[in-house]
This record gives sequence, structure tokens and C-alpha cells, in this order.
Amino acid sequence: MRVSVLLVLFASLVFLLFIASVESQDITGLSTSGGVGFSITVSGAPSLSIQRPLNQTYISNNVSLKFNSNAYNLWFNINNGVNTTLSETGNTNEFNGYHNVSSGSHTIYVFANNSDGVTSGNITFSVLTGILNISYSNYAGSNAGASTQFYEYSLKQLQNLTNITFENVNYGKIIFNGTVNVTNAYNYSSGIDLDSYVVISSNSISLNSDYLPNFDKPATLQFYDVSFLNPRILRDGSVCNSLICSENFYSGGTFSFNVTGFSEYALEETLSSSGGGSSSGGGSGGGSGSFFEKPASFTVSPDHLSVSVARGSSVDFPIFIENRELGEISFVLTVDRIEDLVDISERSFTLGTGQSRNLTIDFIGRQSYSAGAYLGKIIVKANDVIKELLVVVNILENALFDLVIEIPEEYKTLKAGNDIVANIKLFQVRPTGTLDVNLHYSIIDRNGNVLSSDSETISVENQANFVKSLRVPISLNDGDYIFHVRMEHIGGVAVASEWFRVEDTYHKFLYIASFILFFISVILLILVIILLVNHGRKHRR
Repeated sequence: MRVSVLLVLFASLVFLLFIASVESQDITGLSTSGGVGFSITVSGAPSLSIQRPLNQTYISNNVSLKFNSNAYNLWFNINNGVNTTLSETGNTNEFNGYHNVSSGSHTIYVFANNSDGVTSGNITFSVLTGILNISYSNYAGSNAGASTQFYEYSLKQLQNLTNITFENVNYGKIIFNGTVNVTNAYNYSSGIDLDSYVVISSNSISLNSDYLPNFDKPATLQFYDVSFLNPRILRDGSVCNSLICSENFYSGGTFSFNVTGFSEYALEETLSSSGGGSSSGGGSGGGSGSFFEKPASFTVSPDHLSVSVARGSSVDFPIFIENRELGEISFVLTVDRIEDLVDISERSFTLGTGQSRNLTIDFIGRQSYSAGAYLGKIIVKANDVIKELLVVVNILENALFDLVIEIPEEYKTLKAGNDIVANIKLFQVRPTGTLDVNLHYSIIDRNGNVLSSDSETISVENQANFVKSLRVPISLNDGDYIFHVRMEHIGGVAVASEWFRVEDTYHKFLYIASFILFFISVILLILVIILLVNHGRKHRR
């Protein structure tokens, strides 16, 4: 009996000590389990994530909203106005929708609650209608499928938009493999007409790259409901060369292939062996000896990148790498001069023939860096072949403006000694009245050296749009350069950069040669005058 009492007392003491140890632990909100087979779960206020809108400027009154929460109730209001309830069910909820607002600056307040409390968040954004109109109704209706909805994105996002997709669920799809500056159309001021210049129909896909130059990028194309036994790809009516078009698969009536740039693509049945069969891939009218040049072992897209990021934040951009070699090759990526500002998701990997990889590059606006432009490059090496992605990272500080540089297509490649011309656009992130801003313009080489510069002070209310030109020094060699703008206002700095290229050394040679000839002519003229003077003196004697 005495032993039994002692055992009971001992067991009670152990249980009390266990309870005390559980109560003394920090409450973390996670499940805590003991060795006796039960758990104690402590819950808390709900999670809340505001994914859209961002603290940026939008071009449509119908602003896209996206929230994530595990709340029982979810609601929002604009500028502390009337609440709009979004969800009244538990579990994890994702809300996608639109809300119409007026032009100007707005703050959206979002709330989520459950029995343990309320979580709230807010984002301030701006709407400026009329600054850019995009027509894409053909890719916004019931047949749009996975098409990109451009008005969901801010003006800044539209300048570096990834994975752009055009789809007609009846006929086919275009998926761009790199970044595209949607705003850079041939006639920006009259709007961007994607309906007229991107056409997907039965066994035909075309994109007018004269009107949409920045869409002339590598892409994956798919045709639906293809009935050919052995289809082959046509480019502008002729069989597409394998350096431009490469097949991915043909299955279940869907034919998929990659292209290096844009024109008009179509499918047809491969002709019989009288034409040499389909195995050659063929060039248009060139015969088997048309292409002697060995193809590049791989491609990197884009080859230039200009990224803007605020101090203390980061922004992601993808790059696209494709193996064009026959056989497996290994890739190694390194960063030059901007190591502290770049984080790459994968620095080494292997790709088989025709395989590609989208890599995420994280650009970091470190607090230790002052506002300005930082130039460097991402180096991609495979099979002793090196390709460089030129990068400029623009770090902003407390900027009250979105600063946009647009270089028209005809000025993206020019001759030394000519003028580089750019459209400059300023948009206030939030209304602050009229502000005086100092603008500094410069042409910079890839090593960061300033080659030409100018500055001015202007007053801006809400927005400004103007053209600026700078003379490209005649002494420049062929290569890539940057048109850079730094905008300073009270308490903040915004910077932006855009790449352009100088070509045609022959033009510079003619300029220098003409100068030398002029100099020689002057010397000869002086010599002739001296001879004539001496001859006159001798004659007088």
C-alpha cells in the first residue's frame, strides 16, 4: 500500500513538472507536442499580403487588386471611404479583382480578421490616365486564355515586363522568353495597338516588329489543332532556317517551336523527298551551301539591362539562356563590378541540346550605396565561349517621381558626332504640388566615365514630358553607351538610364581624315605663301 501511494505521488509530481515546463515555454504560435501524445496549438491574428497594387503609377482607372489571407473576413476601402467586403469564408483565401478609382493618388486599406484579432495593411498608389493607351481587346475576352492583361501592371512594370503571353484559345499562343519594354512602340503618343499588329489565326502567327520593335525578341510559339502529318515552319512564306526556328514538340495537335525574333510564321505539310525532305530544315532559296557559319553555342537574352531599385529594397528580373549547340554544355555565371548589388538564383547548371533556362536575377538597393547609376556586367561562360549581359543598376532614394527615359528606335544606334535624342517623362508618385527639380543629363561609357553632360532646373506639377538631346563625342569608338538622367529634389533622388549603341567607325574616320586634310592644306598654303614672298624678294633684288 505504501509503495502504491509513493508511485501515485511520484507520477503526480512528474505530471506537475511537465505542465510547469509547458507553461514556462515561449508561446510562438506553433504546435508544441510533449511525449505523452497530445499537442497544444496557439493561433493568432490572420495573415495578410497585398500583392497588387504596388506603390507605383498605373495607367488605368480600373486598378487590379490581389490579396492573400487565411482570414474569416476580408475587406478594404479606398482613402478611408466605404468598406467593400471581399470574403466571409475561412481557410486560405486569394482575392483577385478590380476596383475603379479616379485619376490621382490613392491609398488602399485592407483588413482581415478572425476570432484572434485583426490584421491590416495599406498601399499608396497613383493613377494617371491618358499617358499611355494599350489596345488589346483581342486578348482580353473569352478567347484570351493565358494572355497578359497589361492594365494590371504599373507604368514601371510595363517597361520591363516578363513572360508576356498572347493567346487565342482557338488557334495558338506566343510566349516571350525575356523582358519586353511594352511602352517602346513606333508611335508611343498615339497608343500601342496590339490588336492590329499581333495576329494569331489558323496555322499563322504574325507580329509587326516595325511598329512594335521591342517585341522583336526570342519567343515560344504554339499552334493548336494542327492536322499535318509532318508539319514544317514557314517564315514569311519560305521554309524557316533552323538557326531561327527550332521545333520543341508536336503532340495532341499542338505544335510548339522557338523563334529568335519576329516576322510572320505559318505551318505547312512537309513536301515529299523530291525536295530533299524535311530533315535539312532548309534556308529560303539558298541550297545546302547557304549557311557556312557555325551557330553560336548559346544565346543570352536580353543583352542589355537597366534596372531601377530604391535603397533598402530589391527587384527581380529574369534572363533567358538557351543551348543552341549539338550536345550538352555546362554554364557558369559570374558578376563583374556590381557583385554587392546582384544575387543570381543559379550560378552553374547544364543544358542539353535545345534546352533553355529562365534565371531570376535579384537586384538589391543596398543602404550602404548612395543614389546613382552603377555599371557592371553578368558574364555567361560555356565551352570557352563568353557572352556578357551589360547591366546598369539605378539606385533611387526617397524619389517622389517615376522617371522614364525612352530612346526612339532610330536613335538607339547612331554615329559618333551625332545627337542622342530621348523622351523624358516625369510622374509624381503622390501629389505634392509644384516642385523645382534639378535634372542632370550625361552620356556614360560602360566603365562609368562621363563623356558628355548637361543640366537644367524645371518646375513640375504632377507630370512632365519633354525631349532632351546630347551630342555624342566624335572621339567615341564603336560600342555600347548609356544615356543617364539624375533628378534631384528636396529630400530625394531619382535616376534612370537607357542603353544605346555607337557604330560606323568609317564615319568617324572620314571626319578625322577631313580634319587632317584641312590641317595639311593650311600648312601647304602657308608654305606656298612663304615661297611666293621669298620669290618676290629675290625678284626685287
